[in-house]
Amino acid sequence: MTWHRGLRSRTGIGLRAPHVGELLATRPAVPWLEVHPENYLGGGAALASLEAVRREYPIALHGVGLSLGTAGEIDRGHLTRVKTLAERIEPCLVSEHLSWSTAACVYLNHLLPLPYTEETLAAVAGHVLEVQDALGRRILIENPSSYLRFRYSPIPEPEFLAEGAVGDWSAVYLRDSLGTTPAGAATGFAAFSLAMAVGRLAGDHLAQRMGAARLLRLSGALAGGGLALSLLAGHTAVALLGFGLAGLGVANLIPILFSAAGRTPGIQAGTALAAVSTTGYFGFLASPPLIGFAAEAAGLPAALAIVCVACGLVAAGAAIIPPNRATLAPELHLTIDAITLTTEGSHA
Repeated sequence: MTWHRGLRSRTGIGLRAPHVGELLATRPAVPWLEVHPENYLGGGAALASLEAVRREYPIALHGVGLSLGTAGEIDRGHLTRVKTLAERIEPCLVSEHLSWSTAACVYLNHLLPLPYTEETLAAVAGHVLEVQDALGRRILIENPSSYLRFRYSPIPEPEFLAEGAVGDWSAVYLRDSLGTTPAGAATGFAAFSLAMAVGRLAGDHLAQRMGAARLLRLSGALAGGGLALSLLAGHTAVALLGFGLAGLGVANLIPILFSAAGRTPGIQAGTALAAVSTTGYFGFLASPPLIGFAAEAAGLPAALAIVCVACGLVAAGAAIIPPNRATLAPELHLTIDAITLTTEGSHA
């Protein structure tokens, strides 16, 4: 379809069955309509009414039943029915919730939240790629459900979503730009994730030896340089090496920035952390559409170059990071010793 390009800046509304008759009778000026595909998978009168609406309006499918966050396999039967509906309706958009609702053939009538862990991230990335391959198109993902917070969620939500985006874009890039198979495309995220785990394990040790500013400069350079290598490589093996370097770089960016915020002179730690969190959340909201628009205009490699530039800016700004308390301690002891020596000399 080509007409959906003009809908990006226009707001649609959700369509419910009781309003279909009035909608078709009055034909209001609505840019597009959103429906839950699960309400139309059984065919019959419901599907017939949706087809009547589709002849007049663009339709977006917003799923609630694929359970992208499940630890097991996606229900292939359900995915096949969604695919059949999408082929029949030709939706302008297809989206799904980032949650889980199935486990061991048990179906729950809730969009349940996910723990923000590396294991969850790997499962979600694999399921998103599986759905996109089945539908033959990219899908949109709604923010994670958050009815409750898991006690063990070591990854902050903005970072969780950012890592998920990198995993998804790396797979798309490897498959669409370098021509790898779906199985080969998944190795991009695997290289990124494994390198990130190694980087996090070594992060504290490196911060103590190098200092926060130098580590941030190195991390930004690795992240930007690794991603640039992947985009310029033109070969799958070199691209995987680049994604691995990017994972090493990204691993410690957020821990360093949060730690540095708490040490900012003249600002209370709570205020500084809130400012960093707000800035990060704004970046999370702004970056996906920015990359999407850039990819549409200039291609995915050029769009991902924006991330390279951002990492370069992080590296360039590392000098403003305040030093660790551990770095300040020797200077303090030297000053005290000098004062002591001066005092003793004056008494002598």
